[in-house]
This record gives sequence, C-alpha cells and structure tokens, in this order.
Amino acid sequence: MNHVVGNGGYVIRSTTLLVATALLIAPLLFTDIHSMPGAMPNLDISGYDENVASNALMNSSGPGIIWETSVGDAYSLTVSKDGSAFITKPTGLYLNDGVRLEKIDDSGDLDWSVDFPAITPGFLSYAGPATGPDGSVHFLVTQYNDSDDSSMAVHYHLGPDGNTIWEKVVHSFDGGMLSPPNWLIVDPNGTSYCCIFQIPNDSITLNDLNCSVFAVNSTGGTVWEHQFLASETGSCARTDEDGDLIMLIGRDLLLSMNPNGTVEWERRVDPLGSTYRTLAVGAGGRIYLSDEFDLFAFDVDGDKLWNISFPGMRHGGIAVSGDHIYLSLYVFASEKWDYNLYSYSSVGEVQWKKQLGYSRVPPIVDDAGTIIYCSGDKLYGLDHSGNVLWSYDSGGYITSTGLSEEGTLLFLVRESDDDKNLVASVGIPEVTLLEFMRRNVGWILLITTATIIIVGLFWFKVKRKGDGNRDLGS
Repeated sequence: MNHVVGNGGYVIRSTTLLVATALLIAPLLFTDIHSMPGAMPNLDISGYDENVASNALMNSSGPGIIWETSVGDAYSLTVSKDGSAFITKPTGLYLNDGVRLEKIDDSGDLDWSVDFPAITPGFLSYAGPATGPDGSVHFLVTQYNDSDDSSMAVHYHLGPDGNTIWEKVVHSFDGGMLSPPNWLIVDPNGTSYCCIFQIPNDSITLNDLNCSVFAVNSTGGTVWEHQFLASETGSCARTDEDGDLIMLIGRDLLLSMNPNGTVEWERRVDPLGSTYRTLAVGAGGRIYLSDEFDLFAFDVDGDKLWNISFPGMRHGGIAVSGDHIYLSLYVFASEKWDYNLYSYSSVGEVQWKKQLGYSRVPPIVDDAGTIIYCSGDKLYGLDHSGNVLWSYDSGGYITSTGLSEEGTLLFLVRESDDDKNLVASVGIPEVTLLEFMRRNVGWILLITTATIIIVGLFWFKVKRKGDGNRDLGS
C-alpha cells in the first residue's frame, strides 16, 4: 500500500501545482497588457514612416497580391459579391465626353467594356453600378442637353456579359438640370432604387427642390415613385436588416420606406452641413448620420438617441460593425494636424483612437471584424481594440477600396510616375495556427490543465484499484 500512497501523493502534488500555476498565469494571459499599470502604451503608427510601422506591427507580413492590372484613368471602383470589379472612366479627356463602364473579372482580366456617350453640348453624371442577384448590372446616367435646356435620367440594365437587357428613361425635366444621382441600390429581388433632384433654371438658391425617388423592377417597370421637398441637393441611402430603405434627402429629411413604397416614418432632423454627409445602419436598425463636425444616432423608428460633436473634422465615410463606429478625423493640436482613426461606441463614447495618417477613403470592416484603414499609399488591418495586425504598402496613392463576399480586398491605386490607376486584389491573411494559439493561450492552458487533472485522477483511481487487487491476491 505504500507504493499506492506514494504514487497518489505524487499525482495530487503535481495536479495541485498545475492548477496553482494556471490560476496565477491565466489572469495575465486574459488581460490587455497595454492597460496594465506601468505598462508601455499602444504605439501610434505613422502612416508615412515605414520604420516606425514595421517595428510596431505584430504581423508585418500582412496580405499578399493576388493580381494587379492597369485600368487607366479610372474614376471609381465598385466590387461585386463574386469579387469582380467595375471601373468607371471618361471615354475622352473629360467626363463630358461620355463614361465607360468596365468589368474586371476575379482573375484581373477585362471581361467587357460598355460606353455611354454624352450629349454635346451638355453635361453627364452617373450613379452605380450596382449588381443584381443574378449577376446583372444596373447603371443610372443623367444627361443635360444645353441646346434645348432639357434633362433626362436613363436607367440601363446590363446582363452579366455586358449586353443591354433594357434601358428606361425614368425621369425627364425641361427648363433645368437634374442633379448628379448620389446612389443606386438593388435589392435581393432585383428591384432598383434611385433618387434624383430637379434644379430649375430660375432657382436662385438650392432650397425647396423637388426630389424624386424611384423603384424599378427587374423587367424595367416603374413600381412606384415618390416626390419630396428637399433643402439642397445630395442624398444618401442604405437598406436595413428588414430590407427597408433608409434615406437622408437634402440636409434634414430622414425617412424610412419599405420595398412596396410605403413611407413608414419621416423626420425633420437637425440640419447637417453641406459637405461630407453620410449615413450608416448598424445592428438592430440603429441609424447613424454624420457630417464634417457631428455624429447623430437614431433608433429604428427615427427618434434621435444622441448626438456628439467631433474634436476635429471628418473626411471620408463611416463604418459600423456591431456596437462599434469607425471614422477618420483630423484634429489641429499643438500647432500641427493629427490624423486619427477613431472608434466610437454605440452610445457615442470614444473607445480608442490610432494615429495612422490622413484618409478620405472610408474604413471598411470584413466578416472577421478586421478594420481596414487606408492612408495615402498604405493599408492597415486593425482589430476591434485598435491594435494593428498588418500593414501593406501599395506603392501609390489609394483612391478607393472594396471587399468581395469572400473577403478579398480590391483597391484603386494612382501611381505617381505615370498617373495611372491599378486594381489590385489582396487576400486578407488567414489566422495561422501559431497566431490562433497566441491569441487564445489562456484558454488553451486552462483546457490543457483541466485535461491533465481529469486524466491524472482517472489514472490514480485505476492504479489504486489495480494495486489493491494485487494486494488482495497475494
């Protein structure tokens, strides 16, 4: 029996030591070391200093190029769910010559190109493209004819191969111009929505303008049309979790419409500034409005919850992920400009800020919760606590970004040497096994310790029973 007691004592002492070690170490592993008293603070990374950035990054390898291709003097980039890129560019020296729409497939090759010529003399503007559930493409072009002082808006529906399925004049106007359309949205049923302002020639100011909102089905039929009175041109829209259309029209009209055209509610809100107006919809249907200087939050019924003033000025859009709101601000302090990515909570409190350089490109958040921030020629990936995970030097000024449904990042880069744009496709790095273990070492240690305890106790019980049987047998 002495043998049994000796082994039992050894097992008990070993497991007790393991448990005590786990209890001592685990709190440290689950604690953000940057928030501990006396710890080194999080490093602010300059968007223009490669040495500082590379020294501060936890994983400086970042994403890698999948492909890149030259697309000329592109104006805009739209990324579809399947990873294709749509590029718009002028057909001549200027946009008034016409606009060209190009589709780049997910391998970086030109799939097709379609030209939309402008009326001469006149003025052309557009919205979109937006892709439908079947891979078709919607594109809205407004034209002003200077010779007879008339305007029209034409909705083009193209097949996945670029061929025209139908085109429809959704609005025409004599005696003035139609404002450049700000947005074009296609829902899962293939119905498209757009907004157009009328600007009469005798309009001295841009107040009290007629704004028309349209819904067009997949066969080109007008489902409904609504007119609203707006203060100034400019509109932004998003769809919420229920498929309702949330719109800001002009500076102060916020409203919600369901897909059948019923206005569920409308609110006259505090007038926003004339520039950088943007709208986002977060979890639970919460609505966020922002201009250069302020951020407003509304509930799902359009009632204001709170508003805050920024410590500086905002450029670019805002991104919402869960209870986090991300935006870029530049603040004049200590006789210099500081350019920061800010994270606000759902109640308007600053969670953290990170100095990464100036940006006019809205941050975006992928499905894994990684925040992708663009500053000049650099891309950064950050976690929800503001820690930099990776960086990427594009070699040129980044003008726009987009994410595919599979998480592939595409962006336009204006090169400094020949002033041309590139579309580059970058795969966001997957979390390696080593990185997963590093991030979850606390849980791994606790699970391992618990397993050792259970196995040790089981072994001790079996060992004692076996030795007892041998003693009885002898």
